[in-house]
Amino acid sequence: MSEFVIIPKLIKPRNQNGYNQKIPKIIWQTINTNRVPAYIKAYADSWINLNPEYEYNFMDDNDILQFLKNDFPEYINGYNQLKYGASKADLWRYLIIYKYGGVYADLDCKCLNSLRNWVDPTASFVTQIGINKDICQWLIISEPKNPVFLKAAEQTLLNSKKNNFYTTHYGFEIHNGKLVVRNKLMQFDHPVLGLSGPPVLQHAAEECYHDGSWSSILPFIQITCVSDPINSCHMNGNVIHDTKNLQYKKAYKELNLSHYNSRIEKIKRNISNIFSFASSGK
Repeated sequence: MSEFVIIPKLIKPRNQNGYNQKIPKIIWQTINTNRVPAYIKAYADSWINLNPEYEYNFMDDNDILQFLKNDFPEYINGYNQLKYGASKADLWRYLIIYKYGGVYADLDCKCLNSLRNWVDPTASFVTQIGINKDICQWLIISEPKNPVFLKAAEQTLLNSKKNNFYTTHYGFEIHNGKLVVRNKLMQFDHPVLGLSGPPVLQHAAEECYHDGSWSSILPFIQITCVSDPINSCHMNGNVIHDTKNLQYKKAYKELNLSHYNSRIEKIKRNISNIFSFASSGK
C-alpha cells in the first residue's frame, strides 16, 4: 500500500519577477480527489516546482461541479450523465481552458523543462501534432476564449445525448510552414475517445479552421513538434505523457477508480453491446 499525500488545491506564483506572455500563467489539473499516492503527486510536483511563475490549481470532483454551477450551469446535467470519469475530465478541461486559459496537463503528464524555456510568449495556442495528426489533448496550452474548446465541449454534450461514440477527422500537417488540414479521413468509434476525447477536439479544431472562427489564432499557433505514426513527440521532449508507466498504473489502481480501458470495463461494454444487439431484433 502506497503512502497517500495531498496535492495542494491552490498554489500562488512563487516568483513575482515574471515575464509577459499571451497565455495566462495558470496550471490546471484534476482527478477525483487530491489525496493520492505519493508517486502520483510527484507528477503534479513537476509542474509546480519547475514553473514558479505560474499559479497552480487542482480541482477534485466537487470543485468541478462548483465551477460548472458558477460558470457553465447549462452543462451540469450533461456532465452528470457522462458515464466515465475520463469523459467528465475531458468536458471540464475544455471549459476551464475556454474560460480562463492557461495550461491543462493530464496527471500522468510530467513536466521535464520549465514552460518559460519553450512556450513562445507571443503564442496564443501551443500544441503538437500527435500520432493521429491531431492537436494535443492531454496537454493544452492556450489563451482563454479559444473557440475550439467551446466547440469541443458542445460536441461532447451532443454526442452524449445521442449516445454517439463515432467521430471523424482529417488531421493537420505542416505545408510550406503553415498548418493545413489533410485530405485523408480518419475514423474513431470508442465510448470515450469518440465521445469526448482527442478525436472530438481535433474535429472541433478543423471546424473552426474551416468556418474562420480560428482566423485570429492561426497566425499565433506554436507547433512544438510533429509526432511519427507510432511515437508521440512529447512537446519536443519538454514533457512526457507517461501512459505506459507501470508504477503509475499501480498507484492509480489504489485510487479505486474504474478506467474506461480496463479489462473489466471492456467486458462490461461487450456484454452491453450483445444485449443491445439482441433487443434490437437484428
